[in-house]
Amino acid sequence: NGIKTIDISEMNQLSSPVEETQRGNSRVIMLTFDDGTVDHYHDVFPILREYGFKGVFFVVTGWVGLPGYMTWDQLSEMSQAGMDIQSHSDSHRFLSELDKAGVEHELRHSKELIEEKLRIPVMAIGIPGGYYKRETVDISKRLGYRHVFTSRWGFNRTAAQMDVLKRISIRTRDGLDFYRAALEMRELYFLNRRIKNLVLTMPKRLLGPTRYAEVRRKLFAMLEANKSGW
Repeated sequence: NGIKTIDISEMNQLSSPVEETQRGNSRVIMLTFDDGTVDHYHDVFPILREYGFKGVFFVVTGWVGLPGYMTWDQLSEMSQAGMDIQSHSDSHRFLSELDKAGVEHELRHSKELIEEKLRIPVMAIGIPGGYYKRETVDISKRLGYRHVFTSRWGFNRTAAQMDVLKRISIRTRDGLDFYRAALEMRELYFLNRRIKNLVLTMPKRLLGPTRYAEVRRKLFAMLEANKSGW
């Protein structure tokens, strides 16, 4: 479909996706992968490399080398092959629950560690769980980050949206039609998902991210138990 995948450095050179398209250039997307799980190395990386695609991998530095997560050697191999490694904080704690000092530690330590280990510039932070305060953006810019990737639903159509970016999350159950609609930026296709996200905003705010995640895990466990006949 003539769509080009880009990394952070290439995004910094864009005016905006829409303006680039109007100039007759290829439409661009960014494929992002969070957490740094080892399946990104074994499954995602080979596919991207086979098709000449680029991926941006937001890595939790405190999880690197743990069972189920990539090692520094694997991340180095991916980086040298053209993949983009960026920060997903140091411990994946929800930044909205931390004070300024806590937020600064999470962002500073992860940035410095990736730059030290991989010898690459870290210019973007993927917010853990999508929970953050406005001051998180200010702190990230002060520490040298140029882009904050959120979990807010939507498309980034203008240059003004390149500092704090929306994303379209794609889950295992989402099929090819869903992915095609995302590539074609069909807003109406996602109306039900957007409404669901808005409805969930209130309990998330009332419970807080940690408590909400705990309640959500318990509900899913109950549903799975019922499916199993317990």
